[in-house]
Amino acid sequence: MMTKRPCARSWAALLLLTAVCAWFVGCEDEPSLSDVDQYFADHPYISDPRADPTSPGLDIEPQNATVSTIGEEILFTVDGGASPFSWAVATPANGTVGVLGNDRQAIYTSLSLKANNVIVSDRDGRAAIADINGTTVALSITPTSVTIGTGVGESANFFATGGVPPYDWKTVIPSLGAMVVIDSNTARYSSLGGAGTNTVVLVDQAGTLTKATVKQK
Repeated sequence: MMTKRPCARSWAALLLLTAVCAWFVGCEDEPSLSDVDQYFADHPYISDPRADPTSPGLDIEPQNATVSTIGEEILFTVDGGASPFSWAVATPANGTVGVLGNDRQAIYTSLSLKANNVIVSDRDGRAAIADINGTTVALSITPTSVTIGTGVGESANFFATGGVPPYDWKTVIPSLGAMVVIDSNTARYSSLGGAGTNTVVLVDQAGTLTKATVKQK
């Protein structure tokens, strides 16, 4: 009695199914590392202080800080450990850190209002981490509506809060009135004369905008 052997087509189908299954297993989503986790993965000679909080390490002050404006600077100081010290940030796109003359101190400069981490390590690979907290205050303009006269030079002040400064001020109808920046948060609408309704547009660095109405009558 002859035993039937799988035909070539059956073997090909089996091999294809095996390859597809292996591909799906290999392509399963793996948890992505946070930026601070990735930093320690890229620098295995530096001990992650979160792994064993009881082990002797470094102290960094402040341990938490909040940035409210782009370009804001925060001074960090490390205590303990042995010089030289190395300073880094977990997310370079959100901020930079620069060492002062004494490498026990460094200044963090915000490039965005998003969260970040400042990481300092010493020559023995001990480290400390500080948290940078971002702000999420919504962009707003005050007042949202004003009424002024029709004469040239009639004006009203507007105030910006929240968002991501610095701000950009515009008017929808430039021939009716223009914006003059007073300071980082204040701009003045100045009429060029005539009756009508204009719109003041406030735009922050994130591209968020808000509006106010100016009635000239």
